[in-house]
Amino acid sequence: MVVAGVAIEDDRVEELWRIGVKDSKKLTPDERERLAEEVKELADKWVVRVLEAERVDSATRRRGREGINILEAEVFSEIIGELRPDEAYIDLPSRNVEEFERFLRDRVGHDCRLVLEYRADERYAVVAAASILAKVERDRCVERLRMKLGDFGSGYPSDPKTLRFLRELAEHGRLDNRFIRLSWRTLEKILQRRLDEYGEED
Repeated sequence: MVVAGVAIEDDRVEELWRIGVKDSKKLTPDERERLAEEVKELADKWVVRVLEAERVDSATRRRGREGINILEAEVFSEIIGELRPDEAYIDLPSRNVEEFERFLRDRVGHDCRLVLEYRADERYAVVAAASILAKVERDRCVERLRMKLGDFGSGYPSDPKTLRFLRELAEHGRLDNRFIRLSWRTLEKILQRRLDEYGEED
């Protein structure tokens, strides 16, 4: 998981739209790479955090913790604390605005107006800019993992190549939580399917 934050003066926000910043999912990899460099030049400061699979797994309710949304809130509050903006615009990962905002407010160490919205990267240029930095870093992480593990596709659950790769690893007992989030629902479904198939063979 990759999380990013961008701090920029109000009078430069319009410039983000002008250079073509938008939701990172609507951009090609080349466009994201180009825009990431332009965002860094325009921004006063930026932060990118990579959360390893083990850390994400350890935050799940199954491990007795509060869940991945709370982990994201912890990381958001760390980034806000580092950037120290007067206003922070946040792409809300949870539908529960009140709980998420309360959690953030308890952890942000300075006076800061919080704007939390679902799909905020579609409405606010600064959130879209942060999503570009996060996606570029994710793409780079995926490329490094491909060097170690082979071509597993995009790493998204909608990718048949990724699903085939996970099935093969499961069949050979080679799932490794240094690289793969073992609490991932997609993986759980694959493992359950394998158990069901095993039961049918009996």
